[in-house]
Amino acid sequence: MTRSINSLLAKFLLISIPIFLVVNSIGYSLYREYRKDDLASETAAKVAVSMFHLGKQVRAEFENQSPPNKVAINQILLTLRGGRNIECATIVDTNNTRISSWPYPGCKTEGKGLRSSSIPIKRGKLLLATLTFAHGDTWQTETLNKEAIFIAIVLLAAGGCAFLSCLFGYALVIGRPVHKLIKTMDARRETGDLVRADDSSNDELGKIARAFNLLIESEEIRVKENRIMIQNFVKENEERTRAESELEKVHQKLRRSAKMEAVGSLAAGIAHEINTPMQYILDNLGFLQKGIDDVQGIFTKITNSRSGMTADEIKSMIDAGDMNFLAKEFPGAIEESLRGAHSVARIVNAMKSLSHPDGKDAAGADVGQLIQNCVTMTSNAWKLVANISVEISEGLPELECFAGELNQVFLNIIINATHAIEEANLKTRGNITIVVRKINEFISVTIQDDGIGIPEDHLDQIFDMFYTTKSAGKGTGQGLAICHSIICQKHNGSIDVTSSPEDGTMFSITLPIEIKPEQRVLAATA
Repeated sequence: MTRSINSLLAKFLLISIPIFLVVNSIGYSLYREYRKDDLASETAAKVAVSMFHLGKQVRAEFENQSPPNKVAINQILLTLRGGRNIECATIVDTNNTRISSWPYPGCKTEGKGLRSSSIPIKRGKLLLATLTFAHGDTWQTETLNKEAIFIAIVLLAAGGCAFLSCLFGYALVIGRPVHKLIKTMDARRETGDLVRADDSSNDELGKIARAFNLLIESEEIRVKENRIMIQNFVKENEERTRAESELEKVHQKLRRSAKMEAVGSLAAGIAHEINTPMQYILDNLGFLQKGIDDVQGIFTKITNSRSGMTADEIKSMIDAGDMNFLAKEFPGAIEESLRGAHSVARIVNAMKSLSHPDGKDAAGADVGQLIQNCVTMTSNAWKLVANISVEISEGLPELECFAGELNQVFLNIIINATHAIEEANLKTRGNITIVVRKINEFISVTIQDDGIGIPEDHLDQIFDMFYTTKSAGKGTGQGLAICHSIICQKHNGSIDVTSSPEDGTMFSITLPIEIKPEQRVLAATA
């Protein structure tokens, strides 16, 4: 219903029909008033003519005979019969006595709806009688009504023909071109094909069709441009994806290279840390083996003696074999060997933790244990130049992380702290302080040293790739850049540094305890 009302034809009808009715009503009213006046004038003229002719005849009758013959007078008035203009005619004498009446005696010349006209009947200047006509508008109204019905029919017929002609003209001149334009638009919307509207006419519809064609052409140009842009975007995206993949491979190689660099710098120290306890383990095992052989020899002699041995003989044999010395030294040798074995096991476990590859997804890890492993791995580097203090808060939750990469970060910073203390040439041993604690939903790790420090104008560059202040052979400038990438991109954390030549350097690392779901995808691709 709403759609039909909103059509151009419906709007045309809603506007034209009231206009048509109003115009016809005005025309009808104007014609009725005009015709009414015309009929009134016609009636007045006919009455005047009748009065003139009858007046002459009545005067002639008065001149021929006085008093006049009433029969003759009545015959004169009877000539009005058949006329529709006169309602009543009377002749009265000077005494106002009615001489004759038409159409019947006693008819009235005055009353509602009647108009009267009188002429005097004179002989010279002598008044003989008065002729009075009374005429009404009954005939006039009947005539007007009959004509009005005919005129109304004619107006309706003419208006209907004009209206139908307008409808036909609308359908031919407006409706059909608009319908064709709508079909063209629908075809464009449904198929998306390049279609053109008929723009051959020079009227407003032709201008609309030409504007539509220009719009379609410009749209096609935009579609082609967008298609090219999409193709270029897809191509650029593929190239970017390949570049990012290659970049990630480079980053992985750099991280492995940095890890190997760190491990390589510790290799000799780790070998020494393992070799020293292994050496005295071997010495102790040799001592224990020789002592056990001596004990076994004495025991064999005692058990093989058939005649039995006296207590003095056994005591003499024990003294000769130095059994008291062995009994005193065996526990110490065993305890020392166990300490060495535990030390080697601790170093091996730390190496395993450091070298263990991370999985695709982050996993829970004890950050305190990661710190302890890194301290163990670097002990040969710092034990001669610094004291290290590790403070780990109790009850720390597991950290969702990539443990192998965090090991690399802590290892790198501890080694840098050791080098900074070495370069400071302190008169006493330096200090490295590591504090691990929970702050709200984060784990905070601070590693502070009292080494040489970093100049203020270098602080903004220390996380740049290949930037280093170390002498040749001591660093490639990759370590801190990779640390920044691991902490900020891989774990959505932060790493900050404060340093001065007087107070040394402190690295502050903040890590979220749990990586949010939307950040896991980024971490997996970082």
